Amino acid sequence: MIALALFRACETDLVESFRVPRALCFWRSSRDREIDFLAGPRPRQVPVEVKYQNRVGAQHTLTIRNALRRGIVLSRHDVDVGGPVIIAPVAAFVATLQH
Repeated sequence: MIALALFRACETDLVESFRVPRALCFWRSSRDREIDFLAGPRPRQVPVEVKYQNRVGAQHTLTIRNALRRGIVLSRHDVDVGGPVIIAPVAAFVATLQH
């Protein structure tokens, strides 16, 4: 629900920020693991997973790390920029889309 609300709130800016209309999709594995958004042109798509929770950690990055090796997990407050999967607050991510 949060992922859908976030997308709807910034849909125009999000699509324009990646400069490729209709380059926003989701990903699902054959084992029903999913990633909320893949944004941007192939092969440089950026996986984005929304985990709007009080605590977000390494366990929340597993699907992105195992399937696509890099990406962004959006949290309520947590920040971790020390690896190929960045954890960042939703507010910071949305602020970057507005510029």
